[in-house]
Amino acid sequence: MEKPTTPFSSVSFRQDRIAWALFFILSFFLFGGGYLWLHRKVAPAPSLLPASLDDPRIVVLAYDHVTKRNDGVHVDRRLFQEHVETLAAQGFTPIPLSALADFYEQGQPLPPNPLLLTFDHGYLDTYIAVDPILRQKAWRAAMFVKTSRLEERDTFFLYWDRLQRMIDSGLWEIGSNGRIGNEPIPTDNSGATGPFLARRMWREKERRIETDSELEKRIRQDYQSSREAIASNLKGVRLVAFAAPFGDLSRLSDDAAVVRLNQEASASVYPLGFSDDRFGINDRLSDPHRLKRLRVDPSWSGAELVRRLAAAIQSLPDGRGAEVKPVQWIGGEGRISQEGKVIALEGAPRADFWIPGSAWTEEWIMEADLSIEAGSFWLLQESAAGNTWRWGGDADGLSLQHRTPGGALETLSRFTADVAPGKWHHVKIIRRGSGIWIEWDRRPLTVRPIYLPGPSRGPLGWVGWRTDGTAALRIANLRLIQQPGEIRPIGENPSQKALALLVKEAPQIAAISPPWLEVVGGEHLLETPLESELFNILSHRYGWEILPTVRVPDKGGKIQQVQMLMNGGASVLNEATLAELLNRVEKKGWGGVYLDLRSLSPATRQALDPLLHRWTRLFQKKGLRLAYGPDLALLSPPSK
Repeated sequence: MEKPTTPFSSVSFRQDRIAWALFFILSFFLFGGGYLWLHRKVAPAPSLLPASLDDPRIVVLAYDHVTKRNDGVHVDRRLFQEHVETLAAQGFTPIPLSALADFYEQGQPLPPNPLLLTFDHGYLDTYIAVDPILRQKAWRAAMFVKTSRLEERDTFFLYWDRLQRMIDSGLWEIGSNGRIGNEPIPTDNSGATGPFLARRMWREKERRIETDSELEKRIRQDYQSSREAIASNLKGVRLVAFAAPFGDLSRLSDDAAVVRLNQEASASVYPLGFSDDRFGINDRLSDPHRLKRLRVDPSWSGAELVRRLAAAIQSLPDGRGAEVKPVQWIGGEGRISQEGKVIALEGAPRADFWIPGSAWTEEWIMEADLSIEAGSFWLLQESAAGNTWRWGGDADGLSLQHRTPGGALETLSRFTADVAPGKWHHVKIIRRGSGIWIEWDRRPLTVRPIYLPGPSRGPLGWVGWRTDGTAALRIANLRLIQQPGEIRPIGENPSQKALALLVKEAPQIAAISPPWLEVVGGEHLLETPLESELFNILSHRYGWEILPTVRVPDKGGKIQQVQMLMNGGASVLNEATLAELLNRVEKKGWGGVYLDLRSLSPATRQALDPLLHRWTRLFQKKGLRLAYGPDLALLSPPSK
């Protein structure tokens, strides 16, 4: 006879214990382990490589909302992983915000192919999707937060405690998107609204729009309160950067005062400022308060992202070279296609493409054949400072126009030309000094170059435009090369005959150089009085920059070491002399100077190179040229 089974047998109880143990272990890994993984501290990322480039091209990418899964609208985790892997394979080196600030503030070196990853608004989803990938690669990144979301404890956004752990990880830095910068405010009495930082506020009680002083006080408070909130809630944070929460204010607002006051407010609080751009590439001449970010499109694969960056980083071909490669371009709005040497643009109301390498030089020659199928055409250049010039038109005529940030278009010149729709026309544009020279169907539109006010160093683009339908434009045989103009010597009081000879070759001339100063004893400047008014008139009339000659005579002694240049009077040229020279150029309002080194021996010129190279940068940061050499070619690139 079998023994009865006990209801609570040891076998049954042992199975229950095993099941409960497995449950607790699994729960720990799913919940506790996941929590520890997302909040663990990691070793600091490897230090920056010591090698640096003299003039690095700095890539800055902007991501908005990175999601776990593909939603058809945003970059998702899988695509971001692909971007990172492709960028790494191409040799890009991630850098922190603080390193970029040190580069612009102190001249600290950056590694080759520097890349800054930035993320906006402080979405929790973005952090969850991105952080494991950054940890895996030990890549640095920056999160820009909008502090009003943290104050409201919005569950879709990061909280202060999580941000603190991000900082402690050594991978993340924090920047500001402002407090309520892109939230709507009333802008008139009809109920219309606009972004807080980009519009003037309607004051309902007074039934009026706010004044400049009220606007300035309001926006400065937003910048400052955001900074104070971050500084007071986070430890160990070095807050160095602001990023516009709406991309680029100068394109969003048509009020020049709004643009200017925002730029001043941001610069007074943060060493770095970012806005969106078509390419997201910066260099040592970029304004640190207007650095460019490329907002990554969710339709771009890793290969497409790298293709765009590679095109933007490269410079234009040198026109003095034997072979000129086909022009690279990046499509913008509308439909752009290419068949052979013909590029077709079509879009309503606009279609455009951009030539990336054009951002790195201000001295260039462009030739192309174009056919206006519908609407008007424009060749447009946007500068880093926000200034824009454009040339083009339609059958009603051609014009050259200029616009400052937030301002209205100003027509600089109108041209009479045969512009026939559907007919091929040949154009040639030469950019020299402060002017532009334009030919239409192989005939000059003016007898002299046209003066362009303000800086214009930035990307060139071709645009088709039509307000009442679809614009259509075809461009063929596009050729764009960099070709620095010449610095021509001229007497301190030139004759009409001497001026006539210059005017005859005006398209080849970038600057004129009258005798101005001579360095005496290595540290004193002997000045020759110049007719400033005359040369200013020449600059505006012919588009020439004024770079007066400073003669540097040889004292006869050889320079054995570069360090000797630091000792006043111990060399043909020293730091104090160059500082005084820069001061005088700024007071005179010249475009820069040309250092005539023809009397120096090759060994002396070689020893001077490090000193002059560094001072060239200082001049460029002031928007000036420091050209030098035994010949009168424009050896230093323009700073605009």
